[in-house]
Amino acid sequence: MSASAVVEIDDEPTERTRFDQLVYDKQQALLESIRERRLATLRVYEDLVAKKQASANEKLVLKAGKLQVRIKKKLDAATKALDEIDAMSRDISAMKLQLENE
Repeated sequence: MSASAVVEIDDEPTERTRFDQLVYDKQQALLESIRERRLATLRVYEDLVAKKQASANEKLVLKAGKLQVRIKKKLDAATKALDEIDAMSRDISAMKLQLENE
């Protein structure tokens, strides 16, 4: 049965037919129709969640990229600072040697 199929039940808005009053085939058709409608709704929901997740993942990738740039800048600054400290340390060692040799 397709999702657009409608199960015909002989009832009125004021007098609803009970499920147990339906013949077996109509019960099964009604249940199948309900399952298909539920699955159609579930598919729409899952599609929406997947799109949102993809969007969130894109945002996460962008955030990670920005963080990576910031980390690279900090690492470059740290490397530069360590190079300067090494140079100062060599200067101090050279000054110590000069002081000892005087």
